[in-house]
Amino acid sequence: MSKGWLLAAMMLWAVLAAGPAQATITLFQDPELIHAVEVDDADKVQRILEGGANPEMTNDAGIPVLLIAARHGNASIVGMLLARKASVQIADQMGNSALQFAAEQGDPETISVLLKAGARVNIRNRQGMSPLMAAARAGQIDAVQLLLKAGADVNLADFTGRTALDWAGESRSNRVMTLLRQAGGK
Repeated sequence: MSKGWLLAAMMLWAVLAAGPAQATITLFQDPELIHAVEVDDADKVQRILEGGANPEMTNDAGIPVLLIAARHGNASIVGMLLARKASVQIADQMGNSALQFAAEQGDPETISVLLKAGARVNIRNRQGMSPLMAAARAGQIDAVQLLLKAGADVNLADFTGRTALDWAGESRSNRVMTLLRQAGGK
């Protein structure tokens, strides 16, 4: 058996053993799309997507481009990726969704785009934190209002037992705490 064949077989085994997410990173990464999303170049993102790029692509750290766009607060790029069939429920390795990032950034436009595309308002990451909790922790009143209006469960608790009201208290955001109490938060 040649060393070249053995090396190729080992690399293929590593990709397959890592699972589908790692295979996507390794085999289908397009640095041009990732870079365009990172620098908020909507025109370039549109051209690359029209050329057939994978809208669920991830960067080297395994973060899907949809989450990068949501973190940057670029609702138009989020919309483009969703229009090209990126899953609105896609998450990073910690279970954070695009809605989680948009809520934490307090970006009502991106939150609205994600909710209209079917993002689950009470989706939770691996720590049990919901988008409402992330918005409350960051003191993002507009995001909290929008998520509550969309049906976010104000009394949902993370895996440590903290609710959005608890997280708002930790951030010392009196306006968010008042809003959450008015919505029935305990």
